[in-house]
Amino acid sequence: MTSLLAALTVKVSAVLLLALLGVSCLRRASASARHWLLAVSVVSALGVPALHSLPTEALRLRLGVSFAEQVENAPLGAAAALQPAGSAADGFLAAVVALASDPMVRWVVAFVWLVGAAASTTLLLVGLARLRRLRASSHRLTDGRWRQLCTDLARSGGLRRGVDLLLGPRPELVATWGWRRPVVMLPASASGWPAARMRVVLLHELAHVRRGDWVLLMAAEALRCLWWFNPMAWLVRGRLRRESEQAADDLVLAQGVPPATYATHLIELAREIRTNRRTWLPAPAMARPSYLRRRLSVMLNSRTNRRPLTRLARFGSLSVLVPASILVASLHLGPVSAPGRAESIGSAGRQGQATESTGQRVEALLARLAALQAELQTVLDELHATLGTRDGVSPPRKIQGVAPVYPPEALAAGAEGVVVVEAAISSTGEVTDVEVVRSVPLLDEAAVAAVAEWRYTPALLDGEPVSTRMTVSVTFTRP
Repeated sequence: MTSLLAALTVKVSAVLLLALLGVSCLRRASASARHWLLAVSVVSALGVPALHSLPTEALRLRLGVSFAEQVENAPLGAAAALQPAGSAADGFLAAVVALASDPMVRWVVAFVWLVGAAASTTLLLVGLARLRRLRASSHRLTDGRWRQLCTDLARSGGLRRGVDLLLGPRPELVATWGWRRPVVMLPASASGWPAARMRVVLLHELAHVRRGDWVLLMAAEALRCLWWFNPMAWLVRGRLRRESEQAADDLVLAQGVPPATYATHLIELAREIRTNRRTWLPAPAMARPSYLRRRLSVMLNSRTNRRPLTRLARFGSLSVLVPASILVASLHLGPVSAPGRAESIGSAGRQGQATESTGQRVEALLARLAALQAELQTVLDELHATLGTRDGVSPPRKIQGVAPVYPPEALAAGAEGVVVVEAAISSTGEVTDVEVVRSVPLLDEAAVAAVAEWRYTPALLDGEPVSTRMTVSVTFTRP
């Protein structure tokens, strides 16, 4: 079982690595294209165990260096130190061969994998049970303006399946899940939302339903449960979530929602989430804080590619990706012996004879793994630093303010309060347009006139000034 697990792990890692490299090459493409590539890779990786048993003896991955004789003649504990000329990979493979040959190591590895897979699967099932309880304890909207709005938006988006619109007990949850009968879960406070926010939220959640994101997310979760020890399974799962959110954002913006308005609603939803306790659920959440900064950066960038992936492009990519996945899954991994014959990991392990203790073999392999881990951490730190500086968004900052003039008629009537306006700020920091969002009778014109005279530092996206919109509050208090 250990040899099979090792072979499958290498093949799954190869499929996922190719997907991550492909996504990196598609950084200028749309989020829909990157999500599609990741989704195909997840499904292909799940199919690797079945493809592994295909009768393809001709497909062999030869490392090109003969070291089978070294493994036979050298002590197994020293296999990790073997460094064939021209290939450091063979030395590592020799150490794996040596460890895999020990019955106790095989049993421990199989046991640890089973425990991790069972624990990961249990957590996923607990999350699905939470979703089921939430659905049962929520109030289903069958009529009213929000139900009608949901039906209209679903019909205009070409969504034929019925969607249940629920008001749940969780004040921070805006999410979508389900396949046959999808659910859009909103907090109970959503009944008091303005129509503009409700429309934006429903457009986003219905975009997830239309794209089938929850089913693909469950496939990624299943892959993570099986290969819980593989960092690439976690990376692909996280990237799939992020790209699905950005692809749904693109569909919302395609419906004519201004990017600044959409960003404002997302920020307000994220603030509500931060004030409440969050529980992990296996469902796409609209305002997940961990992805919000990146999403806002992409959303406010007018140069972002938002084109959806066409059906022809999907079928064309499948004609390339599926054969490539079958090829990778059908390869037989192993070193090349002197005559040039590929040896499998299991058979090579059986040829060796243990001459040193298991502890020494484990020590040698752990030393090599520690070096690899240090190199990987260095690469990840550099990548994190690069992304952190590239994706920063600097909001506008007021540098000149003009106090509003209290209208005499408002003073005489005793009017006071807070007027909320939405101001358009140009790339030079000037206020070019002001609209009243929340009105106070007799005070609106004075608030608009004051804000129109304000000056800001421009918003910066990747260090370049851009135009944006922001919400401003003007307070009137009687003297």
